Amino acid sequence: MRALITGSEGFVGPYLSELLLKNNFEVYGTYLTTPTTIVDIHQIQTDITQKEDAKNAVKESKPDFVFHLAGFSSVGESWKKPELCRQINVEGTRNLLDAIKESNTNPRILIISSSEVYGIPKENPIPETHTLNPISPYAKSRVEQEQLATKYDLDLVISRSFNHTGPRQPKGFVVPDIASQIASIESGKTPPTIEVGNTDAIRDFTDVRDIVKAYLTALQKAPKGTYNIASGKGTQIKTIIETLISFSNTNINLHKNPEKTRPLDTPIRIGDPTKIQQTTNWKPTTPLKKTLKDTLKYWRQKQQ
Repeated sequence: MRALITGSEGFVGPYLSELLLKNNFEVYGTYLTTPTTIVDIHQIQTDITQKEDAKNAVKESKPDFVFHLAGFSSVGESWKKPELCRQINVEGTRNLLDAIKESNTNPRILIISSSEVYGIPKENPIPETHTLNPISPYAKSRVEQEQLATKYDLDLVISRSFNHTGPRQPKGFVVPDIASQIASIESGKTPPTIEVGNTDAIRDFTDVRDIVKAYLTALQKAPKGTYNIASGKGTQIKTIIETLISFSNTNINLHKNPEKTRPLDTPIRIGDPTKIQQTTNWKPTTPLKKTLKDTLKYWRQKQQ
């Protein structure tokens, strides 16, 4: 079996590459500027916003499975760069799906969307049937991406992925932001104060190592359709921060920084994973405490 991962050099891509290799896939991965660190895959330099690049990636890989991870992933940055966000998430997806359609192949395709499409939910946990109410440029691009994808007569699964985190996640997301600051404080490089944004929000966190298992299982077992990939459990951001700090012997203060708060934010967002669990038997198995501890360990090693 041959698999194509777009955006293989991102946060999730290397974990998915490792999982697919363990499952005896021949793996092809696209990257924009810097190749992935996973050496046992075929790497194709690709700008997904360029039609010819997308065609080349599909032609070279001849995939049975396609995991479309390449995307603009930062909600916060989407307020600053809304046009770029749409160009990557919508037009990039269009280029990929056009390339697949023109290739006369029929791979199973996983399109990565986001829980952000639900906006401020009317109920929690949120089912897939919930009204879509995007409130950020990022969320709007994901809704448009979903609507575009469903117009194609292709074997598509859409993943509405809720928050996922773990070692190697870059800064710009709450867990690596806090973990990296703790590691920097412990090494004596910065004062013992952590800059935080809105700590009252409640989010649904899953370990990235469980997320990639969900992605593979979805293409192996799930019929065409849209699925929440979530833990079904909510955790307050304040609890995340307190747990990370509890792993440190250093006295650390918190300082609220208004610049770290999004223009619009959702108080509670928890996903209902019933559909994916009943369809595929996937369930996350990594405790959040382990995810947080492993992430802090990663940032400590980066300080050395």
